[in-house]
Amino acid sequence: MIMRQKTKNEIVKAVIDALPKDQRAHRMIDLDQPFKLEPKPLIALRDSVIKTGLKDLLEGGYFSICKFERLIDLAKVYPPAGLLKTLRPLHCINWADMDPDTRAQAQQHIIACFIPVEVEADSEPDDPK
Repeated sequence: MIMRQKTKNEIVKAVIDALPKDQRAHRMIDLDQPFKLEPKPLIALRDSVIKTGLKDLLEGGYFSICKFERLIDLAKVYPPAGLLKTLRPLHCINWADMDPDTRAQAQQHIIACFIPVEVEADSEPDDPK
């Protein structure tokens, strides 16, 4: 019997399937890079830096596309297609000078990038027949 080697996508799916459902956050994974485990203190620092940076981005005096790009890179999340291109013209504009609807929508889209989304596994229900 010949065993075929699993693809990277099959390995990632198996890892996601093994997680409890409440821990399945959707994160894009660069499958061309080797998997690296980060030490727990570094993970805690990274999470703290993301929270601090996001608070400053949203509550500071102006919008910074540079800070937003650094935060999404650090968090290893990818915004919806076109979001960076849409937000880029707002760079360095004071939040207070923006139209209230534009400001609210921009901030909602920024926050949404950092909210984990549950990924449903493509598996059979647990209910045996």
